[in-house]
Amino acid sequence: MEQSHGRPFPRVASICMVLVCLFTSIPSSAAQGIAIADDKAGLKDPPELKPMKYRLVGPAWGGRVSRAAGIAGDPNTYYAASASGGVWKSTDGGLTWKPIFDEQPISSIGSIAVAPSDPNVIYVGSGEANIRGNVAPGNGIYKSLDAGKSWTHVWKQEGQIGTMCVHPSNPNVAFAAVLGHAFGPNPERGVYRTKDGGKTWEQVLKKDENTGASDVALDPSNPNILFAGLWQARRRSWELESGGPGSGLYMSRDGGDTWKQLTEKGLPKGPWGKIGVAVAPSDGRRVYALIEAEEGGMFRSDDGGDTWTRTSGNRLLRQRAWYYSTITVNPTNPLVGTSVTFDASATTDPDNNIVSYRWDFGDGTPAATVSTRQVSHAFASYGTYRVTLVVTDGFGRTDEYSFDVLVQGVGGDGSALVLGVIIAAALATILFAASEPGRVALMTATTGRMYARKPKDEKDSEIRGAILYYVRVHPGDCYMDIKRNLDLNDGVVTYHLARLEKDALIRSAIQGARMRYYPAEMRVPLENGGELHEIQQRILRVIAQAPGMPVAVLSEQLGLSTQLTLYHLRKLAQGGRVQLERSGLRLRAFPPRTHP
Repeated sequence: MEQSHGRPFPRVASICMVLVCLFTSIPSSAAQGIAIADDKAGLKDPPELKPMKYRLVGPAWGGRVSRAAGIAGDPNTYYAASASGGVWKSTDGGLTWKPIFDEQPISSIGSIAVAPSDPNVIYVGSGEANIRGNVAPGNGIYKSLDAGKSWTHVWKQEGQIGTMCVHPSNPNVAFAAVLGHAFGPNPERGVYRTKDGGKTWEQVLKKDENTGASDVALDPSNPNILFAGLWQARRRSWELESGGPGSGLYMSRDGGDTWKQLTEKGLPKGPWGKIGVAVAPSDGRRVYALIEAEEGGMFRSDDGGDTWTRTSGNRLLRQRAWYYSTITVNPTNPLVGTSVTFDASATTDPDNNIVSYRWDFGDGTPAATVSTRQVSHAFASYGTYRVTLVVTDGFGRTDEYSFDVLVQGVGGDGSALVLGVIIAAALATILFAASEPGRVALMTATTGRMYARKPKDEKDSEIRGAILYYVRVHPGDCYMDIKRNLDLNDGVVTYHLARLEKDALIRSAIQGARMRYYPAEMRVPLENGGELHEIQQRILRVIAQAPGMPVAVLSEQLGLSTQLTLYHLRKLAQGGRVQLERSGLRLRAFPPRTHP
């Protein structure tokens, strides 16, 4: 499971120490003429501090925001629960915010929930449950009956509370996902329920003293159905232990009286770490779970939790899971909440030096420009979208690819979401269909290698000289040996090796599973007695059936790295058996013109 390193740093205490040192070290005679107002609560400042003027030293906002809540039908009112600054409220659509929790003895807030049937009723769980190294504990649950004007401390318990939810029609029934102590064991962990507006709280789901609740969600269309995630975790100042046999996804069909652990049926194998769960308000059959596990990711159920499908295994969804394992589903569209991960890995060979990927998803949202090969996007409705990708290399050259993405929803029979890709260009054929819902691998958006660049400065010549000297001193070393020992990146090593071989200063040969490099003057025995390598025979068969296939697609078809495929293509081209042609940034392989 993921570990994170951090050092506890009591921010509030440190600020107080700085202020105390400042105030007690300034003589009263040194601060004449500065006015200060008396405390509104009736407390008076010491006379020696009377001349001083307060100023804001921070936090200006209140730190990280753990949770946010709004009111259905009211687009102007929102609440924000901050990790170290209490609770804030906006009544103008988020333009301005005011603190409404400053009179309470705790500032670390982990969760907030507004009663759907009565927006005056608010529950707040204290203690941020995103347990980084300097996380501050809470002291229980608070409740307001007047939209945050006043608060009552309804449950007292030290620890962290990450989620709260309220019955859709009864504001007296609420649930809390209590993680418990971040730094040590305690039995007061799990899911708690109140039926009397917070006067009493019952522990309705628990595991052990090391496992708390990471999330709890109910089905608004049937509040007797609940889902909860249990998370075995322990924070230390230098690490986070996330995951273990205590973690799991649970379901209740009787309002929280009894619970059943959900396993298999599409869910990943354990051990699990943190779990986030949500039910679509518009369709109680649609449930999402974000699970930290080796084969984790985003999972979706279309039958109310009976069976599950992994819609995305992208590790970006579960990196730093203790921070980001939260899900919110569009209240009117059950599709939104599932992100489609577009993967442009096949668009570039390692030495293409692609510096940006600009994605236009064709649904009216702003185009996204990223520097990595993967991007996630949630479509707002069903239909076919024309997606356009523009890649730019380090020399300012661009190439553009367009294809259609078909997004289909849940059918009348409850069939699962289908995501398909229709290739509209390149090889003019459908080479790819989504191997798993929610993931799009851009197989035909392919670029070739760039060998045309010449040394622009002395640094290029120095690097090439260093590689040439290394090969002469260490003949037979492979690409990774050269890269590691000279401390160079992939693109630099590949480019200069290609130039040195083109200039007949070095030569390469496949030995075993690796390509090795030798000085040009050194004789290297050919494999298979000088006959065509088995890989080269396979290449000839493929391009005879599909002439003009991009090199990266050819690599995928053969199950080889692009570097190894290019090595054999160059050997075939030198022997006149293959013709390589470049189209934009794509390098394509053809049979020789003189051959049928």
